[in-house]
Amino acid sequence: MAFTAAHSLRRSFVLTLAVLYSVATLVNLTVFLTSARHLTRNYVERYATARNILEQNRIRSLLGRETALCLKLADDQAIVGWLRNEADAAAEATALSQLGSYQRLFRDQTIFIAAAGSRRYFVSTRNQSITAAVVLDPANPGDRWFFETLTGSADFWINVNYDAFLDEIRVWINTALRDEAGTMVGVAGTGMDLSTFLASLVEHDERQLTSVIVNGEGQILAYRDRAIIEHNARVAVDADRIDIYQLFDQPADRAVLGETLAALASTRISAGGLDMPPVLLRLRYGGAPVTAALAAIPELGWYNLVMVEDSLVIGPGDFVPFLLATVLSLSLILGIVLVQLDQLVLRPLGALTAAANQVAKGDYRLNLALENRNETGLLAGAFRFMTGRINDYTAHLEQMVAERTSELAESRDRLLGSIRSGRLIQTSILPSERDMAEHLGAHHLWLRPLDTVG
Repeated sequence: MAFTAAHSLRRSFVLTLAVLYSVATLVNLTVFLTSARHLTRNYVERYATARNILEQNRIRSLLGRETALCLKLADDQAIVGWLRNEADAAAEATALSQLGSYQRLFRDQTIFIAAAGSRRYFVSTRNQSITAAVVLDPANPGDRWFFETLTGSADFWINVNYDAFLDEIRVWINTALRDEAGTMVGVAGTGMDLSTFLASLVEHDERQLTSVIVNGEGQILAYRDRAIIEHNARVAVDADRIDIYQLFDQPADRAVLGETLAALASTRISAGGLDMPPVLLRLRYGGAPVTAALAAIPELGWYNLVMVEDSLVIGPGDFVPFLLATVLSLSLILGIVLVQLDQLVLRPLGALTAAANQVAKGDYRLNLALENRNETGLLAGAFRFMTGRINDYTAHLEQMVAERTSELAESRDRLLGSIRSGRLIQTSILPSERDMAEHLGAHHLWLRPLDTVG
């Protein structure tokens, strides 16, 4: 059978290992991608949840202290007493002095107070002392916060509002001031500059992270796009405000978001304002899939939405080193196997094949230097021994034939001598033809032996 490169062991082994390598790489890649997708999903969900909880705590820490100071201010009898009797100049001076002490404790050192009876409004900021009082007008949309607070039952109300008097957009904490009988006598509180508020809440360095603060109606209160916040703060009609649903293009996403907000609202009411874990959603924001964590801030009636873009948190590029390490490891293993296979199997087999071809051509002068202590070494030793025996037989064949011929000739001579001796014995025993004729005459039949002895 003619040998061809297509039937070589080297080619067969290389093809087999290449197929196994490809299959192993494909299996590893499939398992890796599945695991990486699952790992990425879990990591992003945990990150979004943790970030949402962190931002809730930041909101609470940011507003909690200010709210506590406002509630303490509302309980100050010197201030409440003055609002009951605004005509008392001494009480007004004492109250304004007391307000100054509270002002120094507020974060932005901004404080305001408005009397329910006269609707006079006083405000003081870090760079501006108590200003001359202005009278709030119920017909002015910018003053409606005051009248809504007076008619409400809550102890405080937090909102984002454009203040025309200060020409600022601020977060205000409006605290109801009541006397011993529970009668509303005024509204006081503090405000924080919205830019600082937004920087603390929704302006992140991480471009893959987006936070949105909304109220119970879904209207955006805090967002990294300041134009939306200013628009919502200036409009007088709630229907004209931009809500969170307008940030999403897909109707299905808007529907899921609305259902989740409604579910959180009902759960918050039934749970009595207790903290609830964030709800995880899969949405599309800005044309990219995101993992969203939505949670309620019960004490404020707000909702915090944190969106994390999966590919930017853990993208394919983060797994490239692992993939390269896997491919390089498999390639290294394949290379080592091929080198060992070549040194331990293919080269010895090639040497044995060449030696066999040399012997087949009648050349028994072998130079087969294989000293491996394995199966190929044993095979090479057996082949050398066999070739040596064949060489010995070939070199001494004529001598061996002559010796054998001589041995056979001697055996023949001995055999013929024995036959001749047997013939003499047989001849001496059997009667001759003359003796038979002499004694028996014509009444005999003489049978001559066919063989020399028989």
